[in-house]
Amino acid sequence: MEWEGPMAKSVPFELIAGNVALNFANTLDNRCSPRGETELLRSYDDLLRVCAQSRVLSPRQLGRLHHTASLANGRAKAADALRSAIRLRETIERIFAAVARNQEGGNVSPLPRRCSHGQRPSAGPVNGKDLAILNGYVKEALAYRCIAPASAFARTSTMTSNGFAFGWQWREEGTDLNAPFWPLALAAAELLVSGDLGLVRECRSATCRWLFLDKSKNHSRLWCDMKTCGNRVKARRYYRKRSLKQ
Repeated sequence: MEWEGPMAKSVPFELIAGNVALNFANTLDNRCSPRGETELLRSYDDLLRVCAQSRVLSPRQLGRLHHTASLANGRAKAADALRSAIRLRETIERIFAAVARNQEGGNVSPLPRRCSHGQRPSAGPVNGKDLAILNGYVKEALAYRCIAPASAFARTSTMTSNGFAFGWQWREEGTDLNAPFWPLALAAAELLVSGDLGLVRECRSATCRWLFLDKSKNHSRLWCDMKTCGNRVKARRYYRKRSLKQ
């Protein structure tokens, strides 16, 4: 059973962060906008869609999860899984936002006085409670991760000259509705201990604050996307200068 879902009729997620975990953190849009944030994970199917675009679960796995969630006894569990996924997302966002601000030395454009997380400092240590929450998700994910022959799953594997192929598989990935956030939690943990951690940045738009990996040549990327936030800020500066001259 493969899942097509509402992919064709839905607006794709903007996965522009360069990392699975950071893309997941960015599924809350306009995080610090005075007009209010925009939730992009409004249903369990939205969670499946972001996993499908991120390619962290196979179409077969997603199809089984969608079927399980659609059953009468699965709907409440799917709602609980979505709430847990959002809790993981907000934990990931707080951790990597703190990382980004510390690496920029607190030299970021001013934040609104309050946003979705309440008072937010320009820079500060990663909260130990957030690391504990992430570790809880990682522990759960690792309990369901196992090695299997390549024929048993559709993810990347290593083939030997004798034809043996093995790779990582998720146990009960089609029946446990928490499965979508297992690979997302591991992706966050792997980024924290990788050499790419020093490349984590936060969009300089005061209302956006999306996270991304800055892999530009001079590590000078300022915006999550130049076509949106970058051009928007430049336009505001241009019109502000024009109004001062008039």
